[in-house]
Amino acid sequence: MSEEKTGGVLIISDELTASMYRTLGCEVIEVSNPDELVKNLEANIMRDDLSLILISKELAEPVIDQVDKIISRSKPYVSFIPSYGKIEKPVDLRKMLLQALGMR
Repeated sequence: MSEEKTGGVLIISDELTASMYRTLGCEVIEVSNPDELVKNLEANIMRDDLSLILISKELAEPVIDQVDKIISRSKPYVSFIPSYGKIEKPVDLRKMLLQALGMR
């Protein structure tokens, strides 16, 4: 039987979206532009204490090629999240966090 990876959750997003995740107890890095997102993703992608990194979809789109290269060598699972106010369909944050923490 394989072991499930457990660990923390890191959010890299704009200020408003970050504040929502901070209330859930997630580690948050606020960025204001795509270059900052790439810099912070690169700096955190190989951390052993993370199971999940969620990054702002809107900030990642202009630099998606760079983001894809970084993600391709990632240890934690990386996913895109919509910024606050731009949610296209409901996101089950509880389910996503429980899976990342190995509790589901």
